[in-house]
Amino acid sequence: MHARHFFSGRYETILWFTKSDNYYFHLDSVRVPQKQPTKRFYKGPRKGEISSNPLGKNPGDVWKITNIKNGHPEKISDGHPCQYPLKLVERLVTSMSRPGDIVLDPFGGVASTLVGAIKHGRIGIGAEINKKYYRLGEQRLETAMSEMKAVSKMKKADRPTSLDSIL
Repeated sequence: MHARHFFSGRYETILWFTKSDNYYFHLDSVRVPQKQPTKRFYKGPRKGEISSNPLGKNPGDVWKITNIKNGHPEKISDGHPCQYPLKLVERLVTSMSRPGDIVLDPFGGVASTLVGAIKHGRIGIGAEINKKYYRLGEQRLETAMSEMKAVSKMKKADRPTSLDSIL
C-alpha cells in the first residue's frame, strides 16, 4: 500500500499449517545464489575447501520479491488489489509440497496459489467469496491448464525447462 503520512507496508505474512510435526520441506528447490560462492574454510580439518553449498544458500525468512502493481506483466487489469506474485507462491509450493500433493488456499483471490500449484504438478484447492475475483481466477486457471497441456504435448527434447520460458 502506498502511503505519504506513514510507512508503507512492504511485507506479507505467510501462514503455514501442517497436521503434525512430520511435514515435508525441500530447501534445495528454493535455494538462492551465494553472495560469495568461492568462499573457503579458513581453519579446521576442511581448511581450503569451499564452504558454501554449490546449490546456493537458504533464502531465509525475508525474501525480496517484486510486488505486483500497474505495469507488472502478471497484473490482471481490474483485478485484485493485492495480487500475489507467482514467484512468491511458487517458492512456497515447491518447498513445502511434493508433486501430487494438495495445496489449499482459503483466501483464493485471483487464484495465484492455484496457478502456482498447477505449474508445479500439485493439486490446488481454493475458496473465494468475491465473485469477480473468482471469475478472474477461473480464467487464470484455464490459461494455466491449457499451457500445461501445450507443454505436455511437445516432444521431450523440445520442452522448455520451465513454464516461465513460454509465459
